[in-house]
Amino acid sequence: MMTQSNRAGVYIQQPSGYNAFIPSPLPPNPPIQLEGELQTILSEADQALGRLDGSITIIPNPDLFVAMYVRKEAVLSSQIEGTQSSLQNLLEAEAEILSETAPKDVAEVINYVKACLLYTSDAADDLLCVALGGRRLLNKKKHNTYTRQTLT
Repeated sequence: MMTQSNRAGVYIQQPSGYNAFIPSPLPPNPPIQLEGELQTILSEADQALGRLDGSITIIPNPDLFVAMYVRKEAVLSSQIEGTQSSLQNLLEAEAEILSETAPKDVAEVINYVKACLLYTSDAADDLLCVALGGRRLLNKKKHNTYTRQTLT
């Protein structure tokens, strides 16, 4: 078996032929030195986060901003998986402006949006933790607040 190593971890070739990355334990040894270019980059990132945090106060309705961002993310993520739906197709389908030329993949994107909104609503419900996976879906079903719907 062939291995390649670096500070972050090692790649180990698996019997089936692919390489698996095995990360090194944390904290790294030797420790990361926050100086020079790395310190500059981290400082710029910190400033950008501060600007973002400040700009949220001037958005009239942050919920609308987040809702559109979730839809854009759903379209882009679904396109990576090969769907042919656009943001316009998604918005038309949600507004029930159905056209004959709309791709059938829009139903998959709508389900992605619903999953994202379900997850973010869980985060809002419980600020200390968010359950991952099927457990939260089962909890939602038990309380009759989640039903599976698809566009046909």
